[in-house]
Amino acid sequence: MKDKNLIIGGGGLLFYANVLNKLYAIANGKIITWGLGHNTHNITSIILCDLLSKSHLNGIRDYGLNVNWVPCVSCMNEEFDADSDLIYDIVVYEHKHEKILIYGLPKNDNFGNNIKDKLDFLRSGNTILTNTYHGMYWGVLLKRNVLVINLFSSRFYGMKYPVILTNVNEWKNYLNKTQTYNRCFRRM
Repeated sequence: MKDKNLIIGGGGLLFYANVLNKLYAIANGKIITWGLGHNTHNITSIILCDLLSKSHLNGIRDYGLNVNWVPCVSCMNEEFDADSDLIYDIVVYEHKHEKILIYGLPKNDNFGNNIKDKLDFLRSGNTILTNTYHGMYWGVLLKRNVLVINLFSSRFYGMKYPVILTNVNEWKNYLNKTQTYNRCFRRM
């Protein structure tokens, strides 16, 4: 792999410094990062790792850190162009390993890889209660009201278009305080 450029991308890769170190060690050309993001559990802020200094060009999904911001590439998926009916006032989209203990509302989780099904579910609700990065991110792209419930990772703290961060006991207090974004990072 002599003089080959290496493009590294992926949401939570800043959490896996050992993997990044191995990739940087085998690179023989320029190193470019795209859409790297944080995923450190049980912290309330984002700390950049020094690995980014080894790259020739960086783009991370966490906004406001003096590094080029780029959206998660999933925003380019054509499924965002589809229409569907608004069915529910509120839906719950939970992490497959971190359940949201709210009952009586339509629920789905991030298990699996069928983005069409996930987006159809998210767009069926006017308000999305979630504890997943993509539930938050896709909800903003879909112009829905988004509340992040029971944060457990740093990945929620770098959204360019902020949403309300709350917990399972107080989310109802914020239903009328959410914000949607008509113009955001969809299809830049």
